[in-house]
Amino acid sequence: MHPSGRLYRWRWPDAPAPAGGGQGVLELYERPPWALPRAPGPLPFWIEQRLTWTPPPPLVRAYPTMPSDGTGLVRFVAQQERGARNHGLFWAACRALEQGHGDDLLDALRLAAVRAGLPDWEVCRTISSARTRVGGRRG
Repeated sequence: MHPSGRLYRWRWPDAPAPAGGGQGVLELYERPPWALPRAPGPLPFWIEQRLTWTPPPPLVRAYPTMPSDGTGLVRFVAQQERGARNHGLFWAACRALEQGHGDDLLDALRLAAVRAGLPDWEVCRTISSARTRVGGRRG
């Protein structure tokens, strides 16, 4: 292909070839109309849809922030149902200790857990276990 976009083709001269054998002539010619460059036709909808698909945005889970005084933790423990009370108390006690709250909040958590139905001895052992997990003292 020539830089102008035209094609080359070999053409044999009209005159008879010389005795030593003839050679063709390289010439430029115009493309036939069916070979001219043109814009492609439109894509079918289903192909276009697959090519332009964008994934949905990732889910952002917004967890409510609890007040810094620990009332949210106490409310969380008080709302736990049977079968989830001990685990909920352990989680809340760990969060309270990680946030640096003192024994006042742990006492409030203990009262909330007892009101929710846990026996006092189980509540004390769970809070002690949370202190061990977080790295504090037992008791």
